[in-house]
Amino acid sequence: MKNRIHRIPIPAFLLFIMRMTFFLFVISILQTYATSSYAQNTHLTIQENEIELGELFHKIEKQTDFYFFYNNDQVNKHLKVTINVKDKTIFEVLDLALKNTGLLYQVHNKAIILNSNGITPSLVQQQKKQITGKITDEQGEPIIGANIIEKETTNGTITNIDGTFLLSVSDSSVIFVSYIGYLSQEIDVGSGNDFQITLKEDLQTLNEVVIVGYGTQRKGLITGSISLTKGEEIIKSPSQNLGQSLQGRIPGVIMNVRSGEPGSDGASISIRGKSTTGNTDPLILVDGIANRSGNWDRINPNDIESITVLKDASAAIYGSRSANGVILITTKRGKEGKPTIDYSYNIGFQQPTRLPQLADAATFAEVFNEIEEYEGRIPRYTVEEIEKFRNGSDPVNYPNTDWLKETLRKTSLQQKHNVSLRGGNDRIKYFVGAGFADQDAIYKNSNTFYRQYNIRSNIDAQITKYLSASVDLAGRIEDQQYSGYDAGTIFFSLLRSFPTSLARYPNGFPTVGMDIGNPVTLVTDETGYRRYNKSVFNSTFMAKLDLSWLIEGLSIDGYMAFDKEGMEKKEWKIPFYYYVWDQTTDTYEKKKNGTRDYASLRQDYVPRTSLTFNTKLMYNNRFNEVHGLDLLLGYEQNESKGNDFWGSRSNYLSTAIDQLFAGSTNKEHYDNGGSAYEQARMSYFGRLGYDYTGKYMAQFNLRYDGSYIFAAGKRWGFFPGISLGWRLSEENFIKENVQWMNNLKIRASYGQQGNDNVGAYQYLLKYATGRNYVFGNTDVQGVYQEGFPNKNITWEVADTYNIGLDGDFWNGLLGIEFDLFKTKRSNILRRRNASIPQYTGLKDLPDENIGKVENKGVELQLNHRNRIGKVNFNASGNFLYACNKVIYMDETPWGEGYDYMKEEGMPLGAGLYYEVIGIFKDQAHLESYPHMEGARPGDLIFKDVDDNGEINSMDRIRQPLTNFPEIVFGMTLGADWKNLDLSILLQGQGRAKQAVYSRADQTGNFYMSQVQDRWTPHNMNGTQPRVGGSINSMESYSSTYYLKDASFLRLKNVELGYTIPGNNWLDKLNISHCRIYLSGYNLLTIDKIKEVDPETQDGKGTYYPQLRIFNVGVNITF
Repeated sequence: MKNRIHRIPIPAFLLFIMRMTFFLFVISILQTYATSSYAQNTHLTIQENEIELGELFHKIEKQTDFYFFYNNDQVNKHLKVTINVKDKTIFEVLDLALKNTGLLYQVHNKAIILNSNGITPSLVQQQKKQITGKITDEQGEPIIGANIIEKETTNGTITNIDGTFLLSVSDSSVIFVSYIGYLSQEIDVGSGNDFQITLKEDLQTLNEVVIVGYGTQRKGLITGSISLTKGEEIIKSPSQNLGQSLQGRIPGVIMNVRSGEPGSDGASISIRGKSTTGNTDPLILVDGIANRSGNWDRINPNDIESITVLKDASAAIYGSRSANGVILITTKRGKEGKPTIDYSYNIGFQQPTRLPQLADAATFAEVFNEIEEYEGRIPRYTVEEIEKFRNGSDPVNYPNTDWLKETLRKTSLQQKHNVSLRGGNDRIKYFVGAGFADQDAIYKNSNTFYRQYNIRSNIDAQITKYLSASVDLAGRIEDQQYSGYDAGTIFFSLLRSFPTSLARYPNGFPTVGMDIGNPVTLVTDETGYRRYNKSVFNSTFMAKLDLSWLIEGLSIDGYMAFDKEGMEKKEWKIPFYYYVWDQTTDTYEKKKNGTRDYASLRQDYVPRTSLTFNTKLMYNNRFNEVHGLDLLLGYEQNESKGNDFWGSRSNYLSTAIDQLFAGSTNKEHYDNGGSAYEQARMSYFGRLGYDYTGKYMAQFNLRYDGSYIFAAGKRWGFFPGISLGWRLSEENFIKENVQWMNNLKIRASYGQQGNDNVGAYQYLLKYATGRNYVFGNTDVQGVYQEGFPNKNITWEVADTYNIGLDGDFWNGLLGIEFDLFKTKRSNILRRRNASIPQYTGLKDLPDENIGKVENKGVELQLNHRNRIGKVNFNASGNFLYACNKVIYMDETPWGEGYDYMKEEGMPLGAGLYYEVIGIFKDQAHLESYPHMEGARPGDLIFKDVDDNGEINSMDRIRQPLTNFPEIVFGMTLGADWKNLDLSILLQGQGRAKQAVYSRADQTGNFYMSQVQDRWTPHNMNGTQPRVGGSINSMESYSSTYYLKDASFLRLKNVELGYTIPGNNWLDKLNISHCRIYLSGYNLLTIDKIKEVDPETQDGKGTYYPQLRIFNVGVNITF
């Protein structure tokens, strides 16, 4: 395959990222050694009488770079001490301060770990058996300060900065391991001496910090409707596309994957359904930056820390682009501790989830003959010839070709490599990651593939006590290559090619195939190639100044983000050939396919840049331990620029050189052109949050947005939001009487959100070139007005209402999140139809803000966590029902009695279909009921809806369901026992319809299901209509006969993993964690559609199918 490129030169910007990453990493290593003597060289002066411990710790932190780390359940911050020291080390200060308090401390670099001396330090223990171990999180990173206690004793210790511990215990003892924010574990010591313990995150903890708009909040204080998923869950899916990995995992999010083509397998995404006729894409931010260059779904999943979805008025802080919801993607950052290297590799075997069963050659020939007879013509195939098609006795002259088998492989490969380096200290922290992904197509002899190279570097530095800075750099190269034909054309030819035609001659030469070409040739580089190379560079430079020395809780930060993206497109389309075999002479004549007479080339260069500035003033403080105040004021501006320059040549004399200069110089065979754009937005935003003892909460969001899209008088919009919360579980009458209730919170919100994701500059009078004129026998380029402007165009506005409940019961046995929501979308852009009918002669009317849509529904999430014996078990399920209806669209009146055709009152996208009530059995049946002109026995019966005795377009009924599901759901199941772990993801949808059909005629092949038990003069009770004719064609008359229930339940993902216990072999390689796993993706689908995947929106099957993947991989931590 001569056009397949295996090596890609590293662009300058990627080299720049690598050099900057190395430079910052060296600085971080030097900083690690610079902190070792800090504790000895730092001296304090403190004179306090009866000061609370918590306040003393805070004073020490303000005077030094030390910070305290302790469990609130073990340390009484309100305990008062008296201390009077001058120019003393931290050890001397703590010895005096903690004397007689029952507290112990350990100093690691600049971290001070405290715990109760009820847990006896291991160094003074005199027990029978000494054990060691290391405690890490699920990513293999050490946990500092975890508690290890011998059960039913006060004997214990805590982990150091490396996550390791040393403890003497009695024989046959049980140790209890705990840490804030993680699930506790009990471990039988038995005969073991060294333990590698992994703590799982407690997803129900109310102190968990969650990413929200322009900041973070404790989970217990959140008043909006927010969904969260962790990076470790996302990477369990072996798919190449991030969007596919999220399916079924995030409550309230509808994702549909319509294709599995390498590089073009992105998921369509909407949050809580649809409420506009326009773009329904949510606003997506990566590390706080909106709409970063490069597709968000191509971010390396291994680089992601978490994904948060804002689904209600909590998104109003993003103003004019938040009406469709907001998704916040947060990438990984460095953590304090020694450097750890994580490496992962997996390889997968891909195959289509479903391919249609097409008619075989004998069935096709029979159908062909039937149509000939219906039209009064002589049948084309004899009985003997049909039998030869069936029995395969003459495979050359009477083949039974399965074009899918001839063109597609049984499996194709994909693979991923990922490596990351993470660590740091209290002065500088770093995360550096790199990855490579490779995916091949399912075609035989294919030149289609997708490759991705990515690198990311996130560096955080504490420059001074009050000043910190971050530098984030990321780069990605996407290399896509396809044959000279797109997937739609290829699969059209696969599904329509005659099974009675030979694919290849006995010597392997391709035959002519269809008019557009032989599918076995179309998938190869013999037709040329289409190559798309994209380079993406993202950079963010951020600084934060802590102003607590001025006002407690006050800070200011700002960032500059610069993104650059470049797309190079090259489409080289060349003539291709087939052969004709003369059996008498056994010679082959090579012929050119008639669709291409000569080679052509088009090249595009599409650069994009984006520059964002943001600054925020923040105040966060708590007064008298009961009043919490969170204030944020910010400013943001963004400028984006881009252009597209292209050139083309054709009529190449030779296909040997695929460059522009080699094409024809004749003006008729070359062209060039381009386009450019500039965009700008400016915003002011703010948030005010208040809580009283974490029991009563209120939050106000606001944003004032300016957009380039609208005219000067309509350019600015104000978008407010308010949300309230009440934690009933904190009320004394519940705390004292309902012990099984851990948390119960009621919340409500309302907000106005905008949508400016519409065509720009619609307020301007536009002109276009064309419609040429002839002056003096010369063709002169013309200029004409293009449509009408609308100076009053402005934002779409969504009024969003939400009421919800969050609960946790029986210590994790049951968790619940329940929401009722409603969105009223107004100012939707729509052209007038009823008030300005087309017969007035006014054409190309402008869009106006006249449309109204309502969307409402319910959302539920249930969680369960338990331990049965030595098996940890967890389960989580989510359910969404969201239905919309059009309120007003200035619809053209259908007339009295025809309300069943109205768009208003029905879902967006609801189509008009003839309602099928049966099949005409014979001529008498046909004459007994109204029918279409030209109808025959065997045709579909369309219901006479208006009961006027005739069938016409007014008998169509608007259907209440579309291929956009009103119900989506997902369920995750997880369990681990000893070193084994298992996770299962189920995903599905309901209340969706999809038209599934093919043309059962003589122009090409068709679904076998469509001609089985078909009506014929000899089978008048057949359940399928007769073949041929336009009335039974979905393309001519859309009918309910072909609408199928697109509900399904899919076994989306299964992963079985095994963590190899620590041993000498791993220790010699400095491997602290090694896990191998098997996984599967799209393994099983239960549905009522058998021809195509129920998730598709192309019922004719002319698309690259979704994929099933079997995967094996390994994760290693050094």
